[in-house]
This record gives sequence, C-alpha cells and structure tokens, in this order.
Amino acid sequence: MEIVAALVTFRIRNGVKELLFRRDRDSYYWSFPGGTQRPGESVGQSLSRNLASQGIDAGTVRRLGTISTHARDGKLQITHVFAGATSSIASPDAEWMDKTRARLQSGFMTASMVDVLLPHLEAERHW
Repeated sequence: MEIVAALVTFRIRNGVKELLFRRDRDSYYWSFPGGTQRPGESVGQSLSRNLASQGIDAGTVRRLGTISTHARDGKLQITHVFAGATSSIASPDAEWMDKTRARLQSGFMTASMVDVLLPHLEAERHW
C-alpha cells in the first residue's frame, strides 16, 4: 500500500480556472504536487516535505478528502487530497493547465488521475 499526499491548487487566468500539475521526471506522468509518505511521517509532514523538495511553497491547506485507487503497479494507493494556495513556484516541472490542456495531456496522466481524481474535483465543483 502506498500513501500519498497531494495538493490541488488553482488560479483564475483570463476568466478560466487552471490547476497546477507537476511532471514526474522519472515517469513523465503529470500529477498534482505532493508525493509519497515516508514511515513515521504524518500526512501533513509528507505534504510539506514533498512540496518543499519540488520548489512549491504552499500556505495554509485544508483537506478535501481521501481517495483510494490502484497505482500503475497494481498496489493500493491512498491519496489524501489537500487544497491550498501557492505563494511561490520555483519548479521547472510544474505547469498550470485548464481543462482543455489537461484533457490533451490525459495520455500522460495515471488512470487514477483521469478516471478518479479529476472527475471528483469536477463533481465537487473544485474545477
């Protein structure tokens, strides 16, 4: 089982809501900023550590919920989803995407992102 903490952050640009995605250098898949929890770490500590290592500074965050899916390798993945604003982004691997751009990149996203996370955000009117 893998436990992940992910940050959903958005901005409005020219009247269009965009979400921040981050491309993993090893797999070339787009995901939300965040990452895997280490042993002994709380989910909040994991989120803070991963964002810092990715060059993303988030202020106050709030939990949106928890989603259980299966990762590409078949392992159960529990994703704790947080929402918050970013005060700075110093990551060359991060990119803002609107729905159209995200749909064009869906072939480079995990099935759980395309089939579960993005539809959930849309259903809850977060996107």
